[in-house]
Amino acid sequence: RATWSWRGAATFHRACASPASTRRYIRHALAGVCKAAWDHYQTCAQFRELVDTAGVGRRCGRSIGVHLVMTNACLQGNVDTVEMLLASRTINPNQRVYTHGFTFLMLACDNGHVGCVRALIGHGAKVDTFDSDDNNAAWLAYRNGNAACLRELLSAGADPSSTNPAGHFMLIHAVAEGKEECVHTLLDANANVDQRDVHGW
Repeated sequence: RATWSWRGAATFHRACASPASTRRYIRHALAGVCKAAWDHYQTCAQFRELVDTAGVGRRCGRSIGVHLVMTNACLQGNVDTVEMLLASRTINPNQRVYTHGFTFLMLACDNGHVGCVRALIGHGAKVDTFDSDDNNAAWLAYRNGNAACLRELLSAGADPSSTNPAGHFMLIHAVAEGKEECVHTLLDANANVDQRDVHGW
């Protein structure tokens, strides 16, 4: 499946004479299968060989490859790789790269990788961006019960009393679900204990 996805995208890219819009389409279309693709190809050398065989331009191939490596690093918690790519400035830490409109920061929070969260914030990742389901990185950290990631976000300026566009309030949900460490983290950050959610609770 991964092989078909990469080769199909490469063929589409070549047929469209490599316009910029096509390169963007390929990067975003492949983001959802990038983990499977990377597990299949495993090394940068194999990826480059595939790109060369498929006839994709070097610049586009590098771009897809970098996003593939970065996404996999945030999924797996590979802090060294995240730091290396961010330090090289070859990637935008705020770019949306995942199926739910995730940024790299959201991906790291959703998987509980606090080291990656810290690295991304240190390189300018925004903490208040919403995904396609109207959740921000703090909500994803709370949802998974990861108080360590939540603390990093709050220290970087995330609002402990924020509601998402659907009107849901993190503290109320954390209390209702018994996520005690997240409750303490939000209270320590001065979350508003009297705030009402969309239901008036």
